[in-house]
Amino acid sequence: MKKEIRKIITIIKAAPNLKANTISSIITLCVGMILLAKQGFLTGTGKILFITCTTFIQQAIMLSSGSGLIQSSSSAKRMQTFYPCIIQFPFSILMYTIIAFHSIYIDTTFDISWSCWFIILYSILIAGLEIMPHVNYKYFGFGFICTMLIIIPYAVIICNFEKHNMLHLPSSLALTNAVIIGYLIVITGSLLSILIANLLYKSPISAHVMKANTKA
Repeated sequence: MKKEIRKIITIIKAAPNLKANTISSIITLCVGMILLAKQGFLTGTGKILFITCTTFIQQAIMLSSGSGLIQSSSSAKRMQTFYPCIIQFPFSILMYTIIAFHSIYIDTTFDISWSCWFIILYSILIAGLEIMPHVNYKYFGFGFICTMLIIIPYAVIICNFEKHNMLHLPSSLALTNAVIIGYLIVITGSLLSILIANLLYKSPISAHVMKANTKA
């Protein structure tokens, strides 16, 4: 087990564009945290950036799976179907916990009942972003379009509501229930990401991924 972990760490360190993806993740995280300190329109934008920051690292790990070192390794399947999900999961839980805490105790734009619905919306977004890198890895163009279809509508809904109160949802959801539902959604997203990664494992790696490995 220890040898396996060391081998994984070695492979991840050699992942194409790992440094660039790490820097992008840190920048996105910092900008998101700065915007989280704002109220109103910028708060929603900051939360979306905050959530998406870890996808850069997950994509770097997925890119490493296209290397010849991985393809000839006994860990090839696990590097595509299991390890990225396991690495992403604690970050997803952490991001969700921070977003939920911020929505309830710091962001005073809405009352608690409305914050509960936003907690669930953000948990669905996190779950979607857990799944889409695996689709991007096999079908980059289709996956990219789907990712945008996930992010953009959420940005429009959240920002429009924060500006004009355009969401018309029942406001009777209990705080505890909302937080629990959010955690269940995030966990379900992680499990689905493993399932989808296994279903797509035999599909050829995207030409975009192979091109990135060739350039690296």
